[in-house]
Amino acid sequence: TGYAAAEQYLGKDLTSATDVYGFAATMFRSLTGNPPPDSLGRMENDSMSFPKSVADNLPRGVLVAMANALQVDPEDRTFTMEEF
Repeated sequence: TGYAAAEQYLGKDLTSATDVYGFAATMFRSLTGNPPPDSLGRMENDSMSFPKSVADNLPRGVLVAMANALQVDPEDRTFTMEEF
């Protein structure tokens, strides 16, 4: 778990933002060694963040892009891979 956007679990419409989430979740795993917290759990309590040891070594733009791509609500998420 951790790689799927909430809309995939909930049977809602899938868009390109769904793919952005999955890609960013995979990148999160590659950067941190752990999958991101499950998106359904984050709907209730979204406390996801990069570990400080990782965040300190990434450019701010990467952190912002990842945060935007991993938004739980697809309306708040980066919509296309081109934007990401």
